[in-house]
Amino acid sequence: YGKILAFFLRVKVIPIAVAAGLLAFCIFEVLRMGIVLLPDSGSDQVTLSATMDEEKTKEECYEIADEIVDKVSAVDGVAYIGAMDGDGAGGAGAFMLSASDADYHQLSAYIIPDEGMNTTKELNELLSRIRAAAAGIDAEIEVSNSMMGEMAALLGQGLEIDIFGKDYEELTRISEDFMEIVGEVEGFTNITNGMDEPEDEIHLEIDKDEAMRLGITEAEIYQKIAERLNTESTPVTLSVDGEDMDVTVVDELDTLTRENLLNIEFTTTSMDDEGNPAEETHLLSEVARLSYGSTVSSIERENGNRKLSVNAEAEEGYNLTLLTRQVSEKLDAYVMPAGYSYDFGGELENIYDMLRQMGLLMIVGAVLIYLVMVAQFQSLLSPFIVIFTVPLAFTGGLLGMLFTGTQMSLVALMGFLVLMGTVVNNGIVFVDYVNQLRLGGLDKKTAIVATGMTRMRPILMTALTTILAMMAMILNPEAGAEMSKDMAIVVAAGLAYATLMTLFVEPVLYDIFYRKQPRNIDVGSDDIDDVPDDAAEYLEMQGEKEV
Repeated sequence: YGKILAFFLRVKVIPIAVAAGLLAFCIFEVLRMGIVLLPDSGSDQVTLSATMDEEKTKEECYEIADEIVDKVSAVDGVAYIGAMDGDGAGGAGAFMLSASDADYHQLSAYIIPDEGMNTTKELNELLSRIRAAAAGIDAEIEVSNSMMGEMAALLGQGLEIDIFGKDYEELTRISEDFMEIVGEVEGFTNITNGMDEPEDEIHLEIDKDEAMRLGITEAEIYQKIAERLNTESTPVTLSVDGEDMDVTVVDELDTLTRENLLNIEFTTTSMDDEGNPAEETHLLSEVARLSYGSTVSSIERENGNRKLSVNAEAEEGYNLTLLTRQVSEKLDAYVMPAGYSYDFGGELENIYDMLRQMGLLMIVGAVLIYLVMVAQFQSLLSPFIVIFTVPLAFTGGLLGMLFTGTQMSLVALMGFLVLMGTVVNNGIVFVDYVNQLRLGGLDKKTAIVATGMTRMRPILMTALTTILAMMAMILNPEAGAEMSKDMAIVVAAGLAYATLMTLFVEPVLYDIFYRKQPRNIDVGSDDIDDVPDDAAEYLEMQGEKEV
Protein backbone atom coordinates (compact mmCIF):
# COMPACT_ATOMS: atom_id res chain seq x y z
CA TYR A 1 0.00 0.00 0.00
CA GLY A 2 2.83 2.40 0.86
CA LYS A 3 4.43 1.96 -2.57
CA ILE A 4 1.12 2.45 -4.39
CA LEU A 5 0.34 5.58 -2.37
CA ALA A 6 3.85 6.95 -3.03
CA PHE A 7 3.24 6.38 -6.76
CA PHE A 8 -0.10 8.23 -6.59
CA LEU A 9 1.63 11.14 -4.86
CA ARG A 10 4.03 11.39 -7.79
CA VAL A 11 1.42 11.31 -10.58
CA LYS A 12 -1.12 13.35 -8.52
CA VAL A 13 -3.60 14.58 -11.12
CA ILE A 14 -4.16 11.18 -12.75
CA PRO A 15 -6.07 9.48 -9.88
CA ILE A 16 -8.18 12.60 -9.35
CA ALA A 17 -9.00 12.79 -13.06
CA VAL A 18 -9.90 9.09 -13.16
CA ALA A 19 -12.15 9.45 -10.10
CA ALA A 20 -13.88 12.53 -11.54
CA GLY A 21 -14.34 10.85 -14.92
CA LEU A 22 -15.84 7.75 -13.31
CA LEU A 23 -18.24 9.97 -11.34
CA ALA A 24 -19.42 11.72 -14.51
CA PHE A 25 -19.88 8.37 -16.27
CA CYS A 26 -21.94 6.95 -13.38
CA ILE A 27 -24.18 10.03 -13.18
CA PHE A 28 -24.86 9.81 -16.92
CA GLU A 29 -25.65 6.09 -16.82
CA VAL A 30 -27.92 6.35 -13.76
CA LEU A 31 -29.89 9.20 -15.36
CA ARG A 32 -30.27 7.05 -18.48
CA MET A 33 -32.03 4.47 -16.29
CA GLY A 34 -34.63 7.10 -15.35
CA ILE A 35 -35.94 8.55 -12.10
CA VAL A 36 -38.92 7.43 -10.04
CA LEU A 37 -40.52 9.03 -7.01
CA LEU A 38 -40.56 5.84 -4.91
CA PRO A 39 -39.31 2.35 -5.80
CA ASP A 40 -41.93 -0.29 -6.48
CA SER A 41 -42.37 -2.27 -3.29
CA GLY A 42 -44.32 -5.47 -2.77
CA SER A 43 -46.60 -6.42 0.12
CA ASP A 44 -48.00 -9.61 1.62
CA GLN A 45 -51.48 -8.74 0.31
CA VAL A 46 -52.46 -9.62 -3.24
CA THR A 47 -54.90 -7.46 -5.20
CA LEU A 48 -56.96 -8.67 -8.14
CA SER A 49 -58.94 -6.44 -10.50
CA ALA A 50 -61.34 -7.69 -13.14
CA THR A 51 -62.95 -5.72 -15.97
CA MET A 52 -66.04 -7.22 -17.65
CA ASP A 53 -67.46 -6.49 -21.06
CA GLU A 54 -69.78 -3.46 -20.92
CA GLU A 55 -72.50 -5.44 -22.71
CA LYS A 56 -72.78 -7.99 -19.91
CA THR A 57 -75.70 -7.73 -17.50
CA LYS A 58 -75.39 -7.43 -13.75
CA GLU A 59 -76.30 -11.09 -13.28
CA GLU A 60 -73.65 -12.18 -15.80
CA CYS A 61 -71.00 -10.06 -14.04
CA TYR A 62 -71.89 -11.63 -10.70
CA GLU A 63 -71.61 -15.10 -12.23
CA ILE A 64 -68.08 -14.20 -13.37
CA ALA A 65 -67.36 -12.91 -9.85
CA ASP A 66 -68.47 -16.27 -8.42
CA GLU A 67 -66.21 -18.03 -10.89
CA ILE A 68 -63.28 -15.87 -9.75
CA VAL A 69 -64.00 -16.80 -6.13
CA ASP A 70 -64.19 -20.51 -6.90
CA LYS A 71 -61.00 -20.69 -8.96
CA VAL A 72 -58.89 -18.42 -6.77
CA SER A 73 -60.00 -20.21 -3.60
CA ALA A 74 -58.63 -23.45 -5.01
CA VAL A 75 -55.15 -21.97 -5.54
CA ASP A 76 -52.52 -23.36 -3.19
CA GLY A 77 -51.38 -20.60 -0.84
CA VAL A 78 -54.63 -18.59 -0.59
CA ALA A 79 -55.64 -18.48 3.08
CA TYR A 80 -59.01 -16.72 3.38
CA ILE A 81 -61.75 -15.94 0.92
CA GLY A 82 -64.83 -13.82 1.47
CA ALA A 83 -67.16 -11.90 -0.82
CA MET A 84 -69.00 -8.61 -0.52
CA ASP A 85 -71.19 -6.90 -3.08
CA GLY A 86 -72.19 -3.27 -3.40
CA ASP A 87 -75.18 -3.74 -1.10
CA GLY A 88 -72.93 -4.83 1.77
CA ALA A 89 -74.00 -8.48 1.65
CA GLY A 90 -71.24 -11.02 1.78
CA GLY A 91 -69.37 -13.57 3.76
CA ALA A 92 -66.53 -13.48 6.24
CA GLY A 93 -62.93 -13.67 5.17
CA ALA A 94 -60.14 -11.61 3.74
CA PHE A 95 -61.11 -11.96 0.09
CA MET A 96 -63.49 -9.11 -0.62
CA LEU A 97 -65.20 -8.80 -3.97
CA SER A 98 -66.80 -5.38 -4.37
CA ALA A 99 -69.18 -4.22 -7.06
CA SER A 100 -71.44 -1.22 -6.94
CA ASP A 101 -74.75 -1.01 -8.72
CA ALA A 102 -73.46 2.00 -10.65
CA ASP A 103 -70.48 0.15 -12.17
CA TYR A 104 -70.69 -3.60 -11.63
CA HIS A 105 -68.39 -4.21 -14.62
CA GLN A 106 -65.39 -3.19 -12.51
CA LEU A 107 -64.55 -5.67 -9.75
CA SER A 108 -61.71 -5.61 -7.22
CA ALA A 109 -60.51 -8.35 -4.91
CA TYR A 110 -58.10 -8.69 -1.98
CA ILE A 111 -56.35 -11.96 -1.18
CA ILE A 112 -54.47 -12.85 1.99
CA PRO A 113 -51.86 -15.63 1.53
CA ASP A 114 -51.16 -18.44 3.97
CA GLU A 115 -49.46 -17.45 7.22
CA GLY A 116 -45.68 -17.42 6.86
CA MET A 117 -45.76 -16.74 3.13
CA ASN A 118 -44.03 -13.35 3.17
CA THR A 119 -40.92 -13.59 1.01
CA THR A 120 -40.82 -12.00 -2.41
CA LYS A 121 -40.08 -15.33 -4.10
CA GLU A 122 -43.05 -17.09 -2.48
CA LEU A 123 -45.44 -14.25 -3.31
CA ASN A 124 -44.29 -14.12 -6.94
CA GLU A 125 -44.98 -17.86 -7.23
CA LEU A 126 -48.42 -17.30 -5.71
CA LEU A 127 -49.14 -14.54 -8.24
CA SER A 128 -48.20 -16.91 -11.07
CA ARG A 129 -50.57 -19.59 -9.76
CA ILE A 130 -53.44 -17.11 -9.44
CA ARG A 131 -52.87 -15.80 -12.98
CA ALA A 132 -52.86 -19.35 -14.31
CA ALA A 133 -56.09 -20.17 -12.47
CA ALA A 134 -57.83 -17.04 -13.78
CA ALA A 135 -56.60 -17.44 -17.35
CA GLY A 136 -59.85 -18.95 -18.66
CA ILE A 137 -62.24 -16.46 -17.07
CA ASP A 138 -64.18 -14.18 -19.42
CA ALA A 139 -62.76 -10.92 -18.04
CA GLU A 140 -59.64 -8.82 -18.20
CA ILE A 141 -57.86 -9.72 -14.94
CA GLU A 142 -54.79 -8.13 -13.37
CA VAL A 143 -53.05 -9.56 -10.29
CA SER A 144 -50.43 -7.69 -8.25
CA ASN A 145 -48.97 -7.38 -4.78
CA SER A 146 -47.45 -3.96 -5.33
CA MET A 147 -47.87 -1.34 -2.60
CA MET A 148 -47.73 1.43 -5.18
CA GLY A 149 -51.21 0.67 -6.46
CA GLU A 150 -52.67 1.93 -3.19
CA MET A 151 -50.51 5.08 -3.35
CA ALA A 152 -51.22 5.89 -7.00
CA ALA A 153 -53.71 8.66 -6.21
CA LEU A 154 -51.32 10.25 -3.72
CA LEU A 155 -48.29 10.11 -6.02
CA GLY A 156 -50.14 11.14 -9.18
CA GLN A 157 -48.82 8.28 -11.27
CA GLY A 158 -48.58 8.60 -15.04
CA LEU A 159 -48.05 11.38 -17.54
CA GLU A 160 -50.07 14.57 -17.19
CA ILE A 161 -49.80 17.53 -19.58
CA ASP A 162 -51.82 20.55 -18.45
CA ILE A 163 -52.91 22.88 -21.26
CA PHE A 164 -54.00 26.43 -20.36
CA GLY A 165 -56.09 28.89 -22.34
CA LYS A 166 -59.43 30.69 -22.60
CA ASP A 167 -61.43 28.99 -25.35
CA TYR A 168 -62.45 25.44 -24.49
CA GLU A 169 -62.85 24.36 -28.11
CA GLU A 170 -59.29 25.46 -28.85
CA LEU A 171 -58.07 23.64 -25.74
CA THR A 172 -59.83 20.51 -26.99
CA ARG A 173 -58.15 20.81 -30.40
CA ILE A 174 -54.71 21.26 -28.84
CA SER A 175 -55.29 18.33 -26.49
CA GLU A 176 -56.16 16.09 -29.42
CA ASP A 177 -52.91 17.10 -31.13
CA PHE A 178 -51.01 16.34 -27.91
CA MET A 179 -52.69 12.93 -27.70
CA GLU A 180 -51.39 12.10 -31.17
CA ILE A 181 -47.88 13.21 -30.18
CA VAL A 182 -47.95 11.13 -27.00
CA GLY A 183 -49.22 8.16 -29.01
CA GLU A 184 -46.12 8.36 -31.22
CA VAL A 185 -43.92 7.52 -28.20
CA GLU A 186 -43.74 3.79 -27.56
CA GLY A 187 -44.52 2.89 -23.96
CA PHE A 188 -47.65 4.95 -23.28
CA THR A 189 -51.13 3.50 -22.95
CA ASN A 190 -54.63 4.72 -22.01
CA ILE A 191 -54.05 8.15 -23.54
CA THR A 192 -56.99 10.46 -22.88
CA ASN A 193 -57.96 14.11 -22.51
CA GLY A 194 -60.93 13.37 -20.26
CA MET A 195 -63.47 13.83 -23.05
CA ASP A 196 -63.76 10.23 -24.20
CA GLU A 197 -67.09 9.86 -22.39
CA PRO A 198 -68.77 13.30 -22.40
CA GLU A 199 -71.79 13.94 -20.20
CA ASP A 200 -75.22 14.46 -21.79
CA GLU A 201 -76.79 17.85 -21.22
CA ILE A 202 -80.20 19.40 -21.88
CA HIS A 203 -80.54 22.99 -23.08
CA LEU A 204 -83.80 24.76 -22.18
CA GLU A 205 -84.29 27.65 -24.57
CA ILE A 206 -86.95 30.13 -23.37
CA ASP A 207 -88.85 32.51 -25.63
CA LYS A 208 -88.74 35.56 -23.36
CA ASP A 209 -91.20 37.60 -25.44
CA GLU A 210 -93.83 34.84 -25.41
CA ALA A 211 -93.28 34.19 -21.71
CA MET A 212 -93.73 37.90 -20.94
CA ARG A 213 -96.94 38.00 -23.02
CA LEU A 214 -98.36 35.08 -21.00
CA GLY A 215 -97.20 36.57 -17.69
CA ILE A 216 -94.53 33.95 -16.93
CA THR A 217 -91.13 35.08 -15.66
CA GLU A 218 -87.82 33.24 -15.87
CA ALA A 219 -87.64 33.15 -12.08
CA GLU A 220 -90.96 31.26 -11.96
CA ILE A 221 -89.68 28.74 -14.52
CA TYR A 222 -86.51 28.18 -12.51
CA GLN A 223 -88.48 27.83 -9.26
CA LYS A 224 -90.89 25.27 -10.74
CA ILE A 225 -88.03 23.15 -12.16
CA ALA A 226 -86.14 23.30 -8.84
CA GLU A 227 -89.26 22.16 -6.94
CA ARG A 228 -89.74 19.17 -9.26
CA LEU A 229 -86.08 18.19 -9.05
CA ASN A 230 -86.16 18.13 -5.28
CA THR A 231 -87.84 14.88 -4.29
CA GLU A 232 -87.08 15.11 -0.56
CA SER A 233 -88.60 17.33 2.12
CA THR A 234 -88.49 17.54 5.91
CA PRO A 235 -92.00 18.60 6.95
CA VAL A 236 -91.77 17.72 10.65
CA THR A 237 -89.29 17.12 13.46
CA LEU A 238 -90.07 14.59 16.18
CA SER A 239 -88.66 14.58 19.72
CA VAL A 240 -87.86 11.07 21.00
CA ASP A 241 -86.34 10.65 24.46
CA GLY A 242 -85.09 14.20 24.37
CA GLU A 243 -83.47 13.87 20.94
CA ASP A 244 -84.78 15.71 17.85
CA MET A 245 -85.22 13.59 14.76
CA ASP A 246 -86.07 14.96 11.32
CA VAL A 247 -88.71 13.10 9.34
CA THR A 248 -87.74 13.07 5.68
CA VAL A 249 -90.43 12.41 3.07
CA VAL A 250 -89.28 11.17 -0.32
CA ASP A 251 -91.74 11.58 -3.18
CA GLU A 252 -90.60 9.87 -6.38
CA LEU A 253 -94.06 9.20 -7.82
CA ASP A 254 -93.77 11.96 -10.39
CA THR A 255 -90.09 12.63 -10.97
CA LEU A 256 -88.91 15.12 -13.55
CA THR A 257 -87.54 13.59 -16.79
CA ARG A 258 -86.63 14.90 -20.17
CA GLU A 259 -89.95 13.52 -21.48
CA ASN A 260 -92.22 15.42 -19.07
CA LEU A 261 -90.07 18.51 -18.53
CA LEU A 262 -92.09 20.62 -20.99
CA ASN A 263 -95.36 19.53 -19.33
CA ILE A 264 -94.73 21.66 -16.24
CA GLU A 265 -97.82 23.80 -15.63
CA PHE A 266 -97.92 27.50 -14.77
CA THR A 267 -100.99 29.35 -13.49
CA THR A 268 -101.35 32.98 -14.52
CA THR A 269 -104.03 35.60 -13.89
CA SER A 270 -105.42 37.78 -16.67
CA MET A 271 -108.53 39.94 -17.37
CA ASP A 272 -111.39 38.56 -19.39
CA ASP A 273 -113.47 40.60 -21.85
CA GLU A 274 -115.70 41.86 -19.01
CA GLY A 275 -112.73 43.02 -16.93
CA ASN A 276 -112.89 40.23 -14.38
CA PRO A 277 -109.72 38.38 -13.30
CA ALA A 278 -109.43 34.87 -14.73
CA GLU A 279 -106.87 32.16 -14.14
CA GLU A 280 -105.19 30.45 -17.05
CA THR A 281 -103.01 27.37 -17.12
CA HIS A 282 -100.07 27.21 -19.49
CA LEU A 283 -97.48 24.52 -20.19
CA LEU A 284 -93.76 25.15 -20.32
CA SER A 285 -93.84 23.91 -23.92
CA GLU A 286 -95.67 27.10 -24.90
CA VAL A 287 -92.70 29.31 -24.01
CA ALA A 288 -89.67 26.97 -24.27
CA ARG A 289 -88.13 24.17 -26.29
CA LEU A 290 -85.49 21.56 -25.58
CA SER A 291 -82.25 20.79 -27.37
CA TYR A 292 -79.73 18.10 -26.48
CA GLY A 293 -75.95 18.06 -26.50
CA SER A 294 -72.90 16.81 -24.64
CA THR A 295 -70.25 18.45 -22.50
CA VAL A 296 -67.43 17.59 -20.14
CA SER A 297 -68.39 16.68 -16.59
CA SER A 298 -66.30 19.53 -15.13
CA ILE A 299 -64.23 22.50 -16.25
CA GLU A 300 -61.01 23.15 -14.36
CA ARG A 301 -59.39 26.55 -13.91
CA GLU A 302 -55.97 27.57 -12.71
CA ASN A 303 -54.77 31.16 -12.27
CA GLY A 304 -57.84 32.43 -14.09
CA ASN A 305 -57.31 30.26 -17.19
CA ARG A 306 -59.20 27.18 -18.22
CA LYS A 307 -57.22 23.96 -18.02
CA LEU A 308 -57.52 20.72 -19.94
CA SER A 309 -55.23 17.80 -19.14
CA VAL A 310 -53.88 15.02 -21.34
CA ASN A 311 -53.17 11.90 -19.29
CA ALA A 312 -51.43 8.63 -20.12
CA GLU A 313 -50.05 5.63 -18.27
CA ALA A 314 -46.57 4.18 -18.69
CA GLU A 315 -46.59 0.50 -19.60
CA GLU A 316 -44.84 -2.00 -17.37
CA GLY A 317 -41.09 -1.99 -17.95
CA TYR A 318 -40.98 1.66 -19.09
CA ASN A 319 -39.75 4.62 -17.05
CA LEU A 320 -41.99 7.68 -17.02
CA THR A 321 -39.18 10.26 -16.94
CA LEU A 322 -37.46 8.71 -19.97
CA LEU A 323 -40.72 8.61 -21.92
CA THR A 324 -41.49 12.20 -20.90
CA ARG A 325 -38.16 13.35 -22.31
CA GLN A 326 -39.19 12.00 -25.72
CA VAL A 327 -42.59 13.67 -25.47
CA SER A 328 -40.99 16.97 -24.42
CA GLU A 329 -38.68 16.90 -27.44
CA LYS A 330 -41.65 16.40 -29.77
CA LEU A 331 -43.72 19.12 -28.06
CA ASP A 332 -40.85 21.61 -28.47
CA ALA A 333 -41.55 21.51 -32.20
CA TYR A 334 -45.29 22.12 -31.71
CA VAL A 335 -46.41 25.71 -32.36
CA MET A 336 -48.78 26.80 -29.58
CA PRO A 337 -51.42 29.44 -30.45
CA ALA A 338 -51.04 32.86 -28.85
CA GLY A 339 -52.41 32.94 -25.32
CA TYR A 340 -52.09 29.18 -24.79
CA SER A 341 -49.41 27.26 -22.87
CA TYR A 342 -48.75 23.84 -21.40
CA ASP A 343 -46.88 22.36 -18.48
CA PHE A 344 -46.09 18.88 -17.18
CA GLY A 345 -47.84 17.84 -13.98
CA GLY A 346 -48.75 14.65 -12.17
CA GLU A 347 -45.98 12.29 -11.09
CA LEU A 348 -43.32 14.17 -13.08
CA GLU A 349 -44.06 17.38 -11.15
CA ASN A 350 -43.68 15.44 -7.89
CA ILE A 351 -40.36 13.98 -9.08
CA TYR A 352 -38.94 17.41 -9.96
CA ASP A 353 -40.11 18.80 -6.64
CA MET A 354 -38.44 15.88 -4.86
CA LEU A 355 -35.15 16.50 -6.69
CA ARG A 356 -35.21 20.19 -5.83
CA GLN A 357 -35.90 19.59 -2.15
CA MET A 358 -33.35 16.78 -1.79
CA GLY A 359 -30.72 18.84 -3.64
CA LEU A 360 -31.28 21.76 -1.29
CA LEU A 361 -31.12 19.40 1.70
CA MET A 362 -27.78 18.01 0.53
CA ILE A 363 -26.34 21.49 0.09
CA VAL A 364 -27.42 22.50 3.59
CA GLY A 365 -26.05 19.25 4.97
CA ALA A 366 -22.68 19.74 3.27
CA VAL A 367 -22.40 23.31 4.64
CA LEU A 368 -23.22 22.17 8.18
CA ILE A 369 -20.71 19.29 8.00
CA TYR A 370 -18.05 21.67 6.73
CA LEU A 371 -18.70 24.18 9.54
CA VAL A 372 -18.47 21.43 12.16
CA MET A 373 -15.10 20.34 10.77
CA VAL A 374 -13.89 23.95 10.65
CA ALA A 375 -14.59 24.19 14.38
CA GLN A 376 -12.72 20.93 14.95
CA PHE A 377 -9.63 21.60 12.80
CA GLN A 378 -9.52 25.36 13.46
CA SER A 379 -8.77 25.65 9.74
CA LEU A 380 -10.66 26.26 6.51
CA LEU A 381 -8.39 24.09 4.35
CA SER A 382 -8.38 20.78 6.24
CA PRO A 383 -12.18 20.32 6.18
CA PHE A 384 -12.23 21.39 2.53
CA ILE A 385 -9.97 18.45 1.66
CA VAL A 386 -12.30 16.09 3.50
CA ILE A 387 -15.54 17.50 2.06
CA PHE A 388 -14.02 17.50 -1.45
CA THR A 389 -14.00 13.70 -1.44
CA VAL A 390 -17.75 13.48 -0.71
CA PRO A 391 -18.95 13.92 -4.32
CA LEU A 392 -16.22 11.56 -5.48
CA ALA A 393 -17.42 9.02 -2.91
CA PHE A 394 -20.93 9.27 -4.40
CA THR A 395 -19.49 7.30 -7.30
CA GLY A 396 -19.68 4.18 -5.15
CA GLY A 397 -23.38 4.62 -4.52
CA LEU A 398 -23.99 5.21 -8.22
CA LEU A 399 -21.96 2.10 -9.13
CA GLY A 400 -24.05 0.09 -6.67
CA MET A 401 -27.21 1.33 -8.34
CA LEU A 402 -25.86 0.43 -11.79
CA PHE A 403 -24.84 -3.10 -10.79
CA THR A 404 -28.18 -3.81 -9.08
CA GLY A 405 -30.37 -2.02 -11.64
CA THR A 406 -31.67 0.41 -9.00
CA GLN A 407 -33.32 3.57 -10.33
CA MET A 408 -32.82 6.97 -8.76
CA SER A 409 -35.60 7.65 -6.26
CA LEU A 410 -36.38 9.47 -3.04
CA VAL A 411 -35.13 6.48 -1.03
CA ALA A 412 -31.85 6.34 -2.97
CA LEU A 413 -31.30 10.08 -2.46
CA MET A 414 -31.83 9.57 1.27
CA GLY A 415 -29.03 6.99 1.05
CA PHE A 416 -26.73 9.62 -0.47
CA LEU A 417 -27.69 11.98 2.36
CA VAL A 418 -26.73 9.34 4.94
CA LEU A 419 -23.55 8.61 3.00
CA MET A 420 -22.58 12.27 3.12
CA GLY A 421 -22.56 12.21 6.91
CA THR A 422 -20.69 8.90 7.29
CA VAL A 423 -18.08 9.23 4.56
CA VAL A 424 -16.35 12.18 6.22
CA ASN A 425 -15.53 10.20 9.36
CA ASN A 426 -12.53 8.37 7.90
CA GLY A 427 -11.39 11.55 6.18
CA ILE A 428 -11.32 13.37 9.50
CA VAL A 429 -9.21 10.58 11.02
CA PHE A 430 -6.78 10.68 8.09
CA VAL A 431 -6.28 14.45 7.87
CA ASP A 432 -6.00 14.89 11.63
CA TYR A 433 -3.30 12.24 11.92
CA VAL A 434 -1.32 13.70 9.01
CA ASN A 435 -1.38 17.09 10.73
CA GLN A 436 -0.18 15.54 14.00
CA LEU A 437 2.73 13.80 12.27
CA ARG A 438 3.76 16.98 10.49
CA LEU A 439 3.62 18.94 13.73
CA GLY A 440 5.92 16.27 15.20
CA GLY A 441 8.57 16.95 12.59
CA LEU A 442 7.85 14.64 9.66
CA ASP A 443 7.84 16.04 6.14
CA LYS A 444 4.54 16.13 4.28
CA LYS A 445 4.89 13.11 1.98
CA THR A 446 6.37 10.91 4.70
CA ALA A 447 3.52 11.92 7.01
CA ILE A 448 0.93 11.09 4.35
CA VAL A 449 2.37 7.64 3.64
CA ALA A 450 2.79 6.97 7.37
CA THR A 451 -0.83 7.95 8.03
CA GLY A 452 -2.13 5.62 5.33
CA MET A 453 -0.11 2.70 6.63
CA THR A 454 -0.94 3.19 10.32
CA ARG A 455 -4.59 4.22 9.92
CA MET A 456 -5.60 1.67 7.27
CA ARG A 457 -6.84 -0.86 9.82
CA PRO A 458 -9.16 1.49 11.81
CA ILE A 459 -10.45 3.03 8.57
CA LEU A 460 -11.31 -0.43 7.17
CA MET A 461 -12.89 -1.51 10.46
CA THR A 462 -15.18 1.52 10.71
CA ALA A 463 -16.25 1.09 7.08
CA LEU A 464 -16.88 -2.64 7.40
CA THR A 465 -19.09 -2.28 10.48
CA THR A 466 -21.49 -0.03 8.56
CA ILE A 467 -21.30 -2.06 5.33
CA LEU A 468 -22.09 -5.33 7.10
CA ALA A 469 -25.02 -3.70 8.89
CA MET A 470 -26.39 -2.56 5.52
CA MET A 471 -26.04 -6.08 4.09
CA ALA A 472 -28.81 -7.29 6.39
CA MET A 473 -31.17 -4.84 4.68
CA ILE A 474 -29.88 -5.59 1.19
CA LEU A 475 -30.28 -9.38 1.54
CA ASN A 476 -33.67 -9.24 3.28
CA PRO A 477 -35.96 -11.53 1.22
CA GLU A 478 -39.28 -10.38 2.69
CA ALA A 479 -41.81 -8.48 0.61
CA GLY A 480 -41.73 -4.76 1.30
CA ALA A 481 -37.97 -4.73 1.91
CA GLU A 482 -37.45 -3.02 -1.46
CA MET A 483 -38.34 0.33 0.10
CA SER A 484 -35.26 0.27 2.36
CA LYS A 485 -33.04 -1.84 0.10
CA ASP A 486 -32.24 1.04 -2.27
CA MET A 487 -30.93 3.19 0.57
CA ALA A 488 -28.83 0.32 1.92
CA ILE A 489 -27.28 -0.32 -1.51
CA VAL A 490 -26.26 3.32 -1.85
CA VAL A 491 -24.79 3.50 1.66
CA ALA A 492 -22.90 0.18 1.47
CA ALA A 493 -21.49 0.62 -2.03
CA GLY A 494 -20.76 4.31 -1.44
CA LEU A 495 -18.92 3.66 1.81
CA ALA A 496 -16.85 0.86 0.25
CA TYR A 497 -15.78 3.16 -2.58
CA ALA A 498 -15.28 6.06 -0.16
CA THR A 499 -12.76 3.94 1.76
CA LEU A 500 -10.65 3.75 -1.40
CA MET A 501 -11.01 7.52 -1.78
CA THR A 502 -9.78 8.00 1.79
CA LEU A 503 -6.77 5.72 1.32
CA PHE A 504 -5.69 6.82 -2.16
CA VAL A 505 -7.32 10.01 -3.46
CA GLU A 506 -7.60 12.04 -0.27
CA PRO A 507 -3.81 11.84 0.35
CA VAL A 508 -3.27 13.23 -3.15
CA LEU A 509 -5.69 16.09 -2.46
CA TYR A 510 -3.89 16.81 0.81
CA ASP A 511 -0.54 16.90 -1.00
CA ILE A 512 -1.87 19.30 -3.65
CA PHE A 513 -3.80 21.78 -1.47
CA TYR A 514 -2.10 21.66 1.94
CA ARG A 515 1.27 23.27 1.23
CA LYS A 516 1.75 25.21 4.47
CA GLN A 517 2.81 23.76 7.77
CA PRO A 518 -0.26 23.02 9.97
CA ARG A 519 -0.67 25.13 13.08
CA ASN A 520 -0.55 23.79 16.59
CA ILE A 521 -4.04 24.45 17.95
CA ASP A 522 -4.27 25.93 21.43
CA VAL A 523 -7.03 24.05 23.20
CA GLY A 524 -7.15 26.67 25.95
CA SER A 525 -5.99 24.47 28.89
CA ASP A 526 -2.71 24.53 30.84
CA ASP A 527 -3.45 21.30 32.67
CA ILE A 528 -2.71 18.92 29.77
CA ASP A 529 0.92 17.96 30.26
CA ASP A 530 1.00 14.52 28.72
CA VAL A 531 0.18 15.14 25.05
CA PRO A 532 1.03 12.08 22.88
CA ASP A 533 3.72 12.70 20.25
CA ASP A 534 2.42 10.78 17.23
CA ALA A 535 5.49 11.53 15.13
CA ALA A 536 7.92 10.33 17.74
CA GLU A 537 5.85 7.23 18.31
CA TYR A 538 5.82 6.48 14.59
CA LEU A 539 9.60 7.00 14.21
CA GLU A 540 10.25 4.78 17.21
CA MET A 541 8.06 2.06 15.71
CA GLN A 542 9.90 2.31 12.39
CA GLY A 543 13.27 2.08 14.18
CA GLU A 544 12.16 -1.08 15.97
CA LYS A 545 11.12 -2.61 12.65
CA GLU A 546 14.54 -1.85 11.09
CA VAL A 547 16.35 -3.39 14.07
